[in-house]
Amino acid sequence: TNPAILNWRQRDVVAQSLPHIILLFPALDVHAYLWPIIQMLLKDSVSLVREDVEWSIPILLRNYANGVVERDVEDAWCNDASSEVTEWLNQTLLVSEEEGKMTSKRGYPSSRYYSGGSFSKRQGFCR
Repeated sequence: TNPAILNWRQRDVVAQSLPHIILLFPALDVHAYLWPIIQMLLKDSVSLVREDVEWSIPILLRNYANGVVERDVEDAWCNDASSEVTEWLNQTLLVSEEEGKMTSKRGYPSSRYYSGGSFSKRQGFCR
C-alpha cells in the first residue's frame, strides 16, 4: 500500500506497525522496501504519525546490525546503510530547507524566514 494515498489515521496505523514488520524481514529487504516508507512517514504533515514512526528508527538500525550477526549482509553494507539513515535524519530534521537562502537586505539571515530548523523536528531527532 502506498502511504501517500492513505488518510492520516491509516498512515498512523502503518507507522505503529512498522517496528513489528521490520523484525520480520532481512536487512536488505528492510532497507529496500521499508526504509523509503519510514522516510515518507517521518516527513508526514501530522505530528502523531511522525512521532509513531520514530519508534521504527532504533529497530531499523538494530535490524541492520543483526544482518551482520546472521551473516545476511557484510559489515561494510551495515555501516553504509546506518550512515545513510543517520545522515538523512540529520539533514531532514536538523538542517532547515531555507538555510542560507533567506537573507535580509543587509545580508543577515532573516529571522522572519530562518528558524534554523523547527523545534518539533529537533525534538524528533533527539528521540
